Amino acid sequence: MKARLGEMIVASYYDEQKGKHARKNFDQVFRDKKAPTEIPEFTIPGELLSEGRVVMHKLLVSAGLAPSVREAKRLLLQGGIEIDGKSVSGENAALQVEDGMVVQAGKRRFVRIRKP
Repeated sequence: MKARLGEMIVASYYDEQKGKHARKNFDQVFRDKKAPTEIPEFTIPGELLSEGRVVMHKLLVSAGLAPSVREAKRLLLQGGIEIDGKSVSGENAALQVEDGMVVQAGKRRFVRIRKP
């Protein structure tokens, strides 16, 4: 019912096609627990990279997936971060960066990583 209501609201502001797209996206993310079709992209600043690697808590803060380093470390310790569907943990975890990786923080925040 909620998805249908959301579709109707979006359709009333835009059009029926955008409403159906919003419902499909909602179902994909919340019911099927998959990544959304449209994911914001984040290009990693060169100063965060060291030999092609980046410290995860710095990446999470820079990409806007965590409001602070402390929150980023908490997410990492509690297993709230996934990269391409695989859980990442560890307060000082580092990541070998590949273009197009999808980082998920919690259930609803996604970002696609782009190399500089």
